Amino acid sequence: MSEIPHWLKHTTVWLLLAVGVFLGVQAWMNNERATRFTVAGGTLELRRSADGHYHWPGTVAGRQVDFLVDTGATGTAIPAAMARELGLVVVGRMQSQTALAWPSAARCWPTCNCKAASAPNACA
Repeated sequence: MSEIPHWLKHTTVWLLLAVGVFLGVQAWMNNERATRFTVAGGTLELRRSADGHYHWPGTVAGRQVDFLVDTGATGTAIPAAMARELGLVVVGRMQSQTALAWPSAARCWPTCNCKAASAPNACA
């Protein structure tokens, strides 16, 4: 029985290392996407995510979405394409400025859909 070629041993080690790094990065990214809030004693604590923003899980017309919390905002916007896809009643149009663009958004009047799994009566 002949010995395994030297190059094959090295390739196998490098591939195993690459798979380990890949799985580690995937686990880290999954952890960073996790919602960072706790509810205790009638107090809700929302912690900043790794991207520097505050996120809140919710639903819009039955679709799960990740809300970006902006304490200085006067309203909430969703992309016009999402509003059409969800069949929301559009009551007007608005422009929203972001760092990179001026995306078109729809002003909608959906039923109250901001319930989160751990706070079922958040806006009932």
